[in-house]
Amino acid sequence: MIKGWRATLHYWSRRRDVLKKLSIGIVLGAFFLSWIIVRVQPQQAGPLTMVDPIEQSIRNEWQRLLHATEPAPRDLTHWLRKLMPSLPLLTEALETADAPTWDEYQKTGKVLAYEVRPLLATHLPDPAAQKLAEDYLAACLAEKDQIGRDAAARVAALAGQEKPPPYANELHASLLLRVDHDQEGMAAMLREGQLFEGTAKVRETALRLALNLKDADALRTMHEQGWLATTPPILEHEAGVILGDLGMQWTGLFKHRMESLPFSALMMTIIAAGLWYVLLVQHAPKMPWRWSWPVAPIVAGIASIWPTVSMIAWQEDTLGINEELVTFPYDLWHLIIGVGFREEICKLALAALFMPWLLHRRLQSLALMTGAFVGLGFALEENVDYYQDYGSGVALTRFLSANFMHVACTGLTTQALYEMLRSRFGHAQHFIITFATVVTAHAVYDYNAPAITGLSGYLPMLVLAMLAWQFWDVVEDQHPHSRQTIAPAAIFLIGSAVVIAISLILTAVRDSDWQSVLAAAMNCVSILPVAVIYWRRFEGGLSAR
Repeated sequence: MIKGWRATLHYWSRRRDVLKKLSIGIVLGAFFLSWIIVRVQPQQAGPLTMVDPIEQSIRNEWQRLLHATEPAPRDLTHWLRKLMPSLPLLTEALETADAPTWDEYQKTGKVLAYEVRPLLATHLPDPAAQKLAEDYLAACLAEKDQIGRDAAARVAALAGQEKPPPYANELHASLLLRVDHDQEGMAAMLREGQLFEGTAKVRETALRLALNLKDADALRTMHEQGWLATTPPILEHEAGVILGDLGMQWTGLFKHRMESLPFSALMMTIIAAGLWYVLLVQHAPKMPWRWSWPVAPIVAGIASIWPTVSMIAWQEDTLGINEELVTFPYDLWHLIIGVGFREEICKLALAALFMPWLLHRRLQSLALMTGAFVGLGFALEENVDYYQDYGSGVALTRFLSANFMHVACTGLTTQALYEMLRSRFGHAQHFIITFATVVTAHAVYDYNAPAITGLSGYLPMLVLAMLAWQFWDVVEDQHPHSRQTIAPAAIFLIGSAVVIAISLILTAVRDSDWQSVLAAAMNCVSILPVAVIYWRRFEGGLSAR
């Protein structure tokens, strides 16, 4: 290493003029690079053609079935079940004057633009199965005529046999669903899945119906037969909610996250959380494994998402707590005992796992930082969905707002819990007041304030300002004023510039649209007042170490 490198870093990280120029240079460079990316990347020529997604999906499946070299009977019956309920929408999408009829099908073998009869011959070589499928088509296409009613009766009779033929209960269930007999339709789908192998799509349909009906008995049967292991993980989670099985809920959530983890959103999440990680470690007590021990509470914070999601179903379905269903001021109260309480209590519960270790170490500031890292882990997991849904343009907003909000809230409540246990409940009143205040602040931060015109945009900033002052006041009060090689203000300022730069570049790469880049830039500008709050705080005292 270069001689005197610590002194060099110490000096330059406290040169405010240099830091500001470097930050502006990083942002302007990213802005220019984003402009180049938008200009260089090929643009989509001509106006966009709006294609109905349902029609496109049905057409794609029809083409696969039409060109298949091997019979796929279950794929065919699944496609028919998808086609028939969508006929009114398809008639409009394909700009067809009249709805398809049974007489028209008998003459042409088509339903709208789709050749169906050749599919029956290819995928249902058994004449009895072909007759069953055509009875299903007749029941759908002529449901108001005697021909359709007779065809539906034949399908129902086959489905009701002690040993029904394949596809009978599946198609009968589809007919029942057309007339809103969901419970009977679910039972028929369940029976089809129980009697025959290779019915993954039928079983998934039965599972979705059981979830909509909240039929715990049917879900329990499906679980016992191992159906949930082969369905989308999010359905396993929803089944666990209805059955009250926490293990099933959390297993489904974990598998769903692993299957749907987007790389770009994960990268932005890690970068934004990494900056707070460095800032918090700088102010944590110096101890062995200083840079690695916070990984454990961060993992705990990530895991705290699972009980939080479980509490959502319990609060909304059992207790009726939902701020969207009530008006002011009851919506704020529901937000306090709903979002605010469940997120803070779940984070605190995971932070409490470290309490024996903290009580053994007897370092008050360590309790504060342990809770802060748990909050950072919660924010890290939560941000993945935000970046996935809203793009990288919200990266700076989340970095400055939600990331720190969770850090400060969990840090303060964990420290209050530590003080209460350390004093053998002598400081119980302080803990209760701190926890109630944090829960209320969290709710106010999330509150849209529809009844207070013009104020809703300032509430989050006000909450963040108070949390920032309180949290860093406690840090300064408890943490020994050790010398920092790199000033926290430098890490914050340069880190914020890097987050903005990556946000702009990723937006340009993803959208290839200059307006999207400008929107992302304006998003960053709108959160600058919050950035000034942090900068002033770091610049005023914390950087002086």
